[in-house]
Amino acid sequence: RNNKLYCTDAKGSIVLRKAILNMLNMEIGLSAELDNICILRGSQMGLFLAARLLIEENDSIVVEQLSSPIVRETFKNCGANLLYVAHNESGILLESLEKLCINHPVRAIYVTPHHQMPTGAVMSIDNRKGLLKLAQRYNFVIIEDGSGSEFSYTKDNLRPLIQLDKSGRVIYISSFSKILASGFRVGYMVAPTTVIKHCASDITLIDRQGNALLEHAVAELLESGEIKRHITKSIKIYQARKTHLTHLIESELAEFCTLSSSNSGLGLWIDLAPHIQTDLILKDAEKQKLKLYYINQYSEHCQVSGLRLGFAHLNLDEITLAVEYLKNTFMYQSAIVLRA
Repeated sequence: RNNKLYCTDAKGSIVLRKAILNMLNMEIGLSAELDNICILRGSQMGLFLAARLLIEENDSIVVEQLSSPIVRETFKNCGANLLYVAHNESGILLESLEKLCINHPVRAIYVTPHHQMPTGAVMSIDNRKGLLKLAQRYNFVIIEDGSGSEFSYTKDNLRPLIQLDKSGRVIYISSFSKILASGFRVGYMVAPTTVIKHCASDITLIDRQGNALLEHAVAELLESGEIKRHITKSIKIYQARKTHLTHLIESELAEFCTLSSSNSGLGLWIDLAPHIQTDLILKDAEKQKLKLYYINQYSEHCQVSGLRLGFAHLNLDEITLAVEYLKNTFMYQSAIVLRA
């Protein structure tokens, strides 16, 4: 292949960066140049690089009240002081964020506007525009995680913050891992050229040669339209699974929880009824042959009274069985409450 597997650019292979640039221009109308893009080994690498670049000791970084534990640990590892902002079905509460900005010199905020992690809420267009205005007013950076944003189940696909940004305050991170497979550790960052240069410099220290073979393979999949076709097919499958899970939650679990509305992502969020004992639910679920993840992982400062139910890896029969086990768990707890 005329020495195409030899990569000397820390920003990643040119062929993949061009393919990503074309994809972003076509899909979201993003006006960017090759020097605004660098290739990553997944979105986590991009988050770490952005945190390393932005944070000095005790800088204030804002994350959503419920958030991914690995995101919080990444920022803390880089010396950040974490602040938490409340959010609802339309995104973060801008009034709460502004109060934080008034009381603290906020350096950056991390958001997942296409499907808030873990609730799945989609940030409204007004909320996105308001966040950008606050970023300009209080001089902070927005780290936008767009991983999995392709999985939207509505035609009203909202534009990402990076596309709305006119002042170069957004660092956009995304990945192909959820599209293809977790073993495809290929992601990318879109940011101002100064940010990309700093990140490329750090990449030479931790991933000097990259993975040119994998990058060329993903580029060919993009250029041939195979990834686009795969996403279209996947959305149909995931939407059927989401619809099935939604129906089961509403018909079988209504007395135990409330389903949060979500038109994006690969999981659904349920708020648990007051009589459900969240501190015991993991052990009670195991008794019903159901494996649940530690629900308080999504918050360090408050009790979480909800569950994220992933559906992407389950077929319809497995989803039905999982809901049956979850219902048995809730009924087991309810029986204990009645006996008490």
